Amino acid sequence: MVTTLLAFLFSAVLTASGAFQSAQTATNLRVRGTIEKYDASTRTLSVSTPNGTLHFPLGATARIRQGWRQIDAATLEKLSGYRADVHYSESGGHKTVESVHVGGKAKG
Repeated sequence: MVTTLLAFLFSAVLTASGAFQSAQTATNLRVRGTIEKYDASTRTLSVSTPNGTLHFPLGATARIRQGWRQIDAATLEKLSGYRADVHYSESGGHKTVESVHVGGKAKG
């Protein structure tokens, strides 16, 4: 009886800690930088930041806007040198882009 109760409690603790850990693994992040390039064949957006260039694979559900207008991902090829604000989540080293907001031309 005691062994069964201990086994039940142990499995409940493992289940709760696993659920807590998986809830913590997805992190919402934001990066601001300058669009370096967009590769339409791989749907990868490269953004230059003070810490280096980051590469973001764009999924079909990513929202992309320039100012207040929604734009197609293909338009990003023409926006090299523009400021970008990328909102994404990262889990297990995999980035999932939620939205890209393109601003004006970067100074410099």
